[in-house]
Amino acid sequence: MINSVYDSDHYDELAWLIAKRVPGFAIKYKDESRWQRFLGCLCFFNKKYMTKYTNTFGKTVWFPSRKFVERNKWAAFKILAHEYVHLLDRMKARLFFEISYAFPQFVFMLSLLALLSIWFSFGWLFSLLSLLFLLPIPAVFRAAIEMRGYSMNIAINIWRHGSLREDTREWITEAFTGWPYYKMWPFPSVIRGWIADTERRVYNIDAVKIDPEDVIINDSEAFVDVYALVTGIEFD
Repeated sequence: MINSVYDSDHYDELAWLIAKRVPGFAIKYKDESRWQRFLGCLCFFNKKYMTKYTNTFGKTVWFPSRKFVERNKWAAFKILAHEYVHLLDRMKARLFFEISYAFPQFVFMLSLLALLSIWFSFGWLFSLLSLLFLLPIPAVFRAAIEMRGYSMNIAINIWRHGSLREDTREWITEAFTGWPYYKMWPFPSVIRGWIADTERRVYNIDAVKIDPEDVIINDSEAFVDVYALVTGIEFD
């Protein structure tokens, strides 16, 4: 896809703005990193981890490759805006953010305690039971965090195109209920209801006499910044 100067400028401006608001922010590329390639091998449940998905670790946003960004700056802009929400949320409560995002699957690490336990003791059995957390158990905290991120995707589509396409709704639903995020919230009807409510909250930007919490742009400073970039309108 050919990028317009408009799209390229938006991506560059957003990257500059995030660097200003998030000290230590960086953009890197998975195909240039050994540990990302190793992580890609571990993510057996998401075969497109290295080629289609962008992830944030700490203050670094990892795109699949430089080519991925350069060939479609508008898509890269939307992805970076999504990650911007995560970056600001993480700054508010770093430890809680990291632990809650990995919960409940990270509990399986307790199985390592089996190596320190007496064989066939209750401690050993309890530690091994923690391996059950490797199963795709619904991850309520991860889902809540990603709902905030995907709210940005929904908002950008409405701000630029005036509405949200049905295939975009299905793509977001699959992200939550499918394997990309390890089936973090496998309840399609709940996700579709949340998407509809999020659309309503995006449109509420022009509403009067309404609770500020019912307007998506008030959820994070990231929404204020991205709204200004997409529409050219400063939100008061």
